[in-house]
Amino acid sequence: MSLTIEHEEARTRTGLSTGLALPFHKLARAISLTWKRLRVARQHRHAVTALMRLDNHTLKDIGLDRSEIRSLLTDTNKERRRTVPLSSCHGQQGEAR
Repeated sequence: MSLTIEHEEARTRTGLSTGLALPFHKLARAISLTWKRLRVARQHRHAVTALMRLDNHTLKDIGLDRSEIRSLLTDTNKERRRTVPLSSCHGQQGEAR
């Protein structure tokens, strides 16, 4: 037998060729997902900081209330929740249009 065949047989017996590939793959995937989550969280923090620096008039111009900023970026269902009634935002009495 040649040295390479013996080497491959030893690797197979100890699980180095296939047995450890799966755990390393899972570890690499976990690291990749964690890195992605950290990157997204950092982007959200920067967006919140940028929006919080805007004055109330500018936020109103872009259709946001200060109380919506965090929920707008973290809500997974993408539904906006206002804490201020629409009629008071537009200075109108009665129903919102």
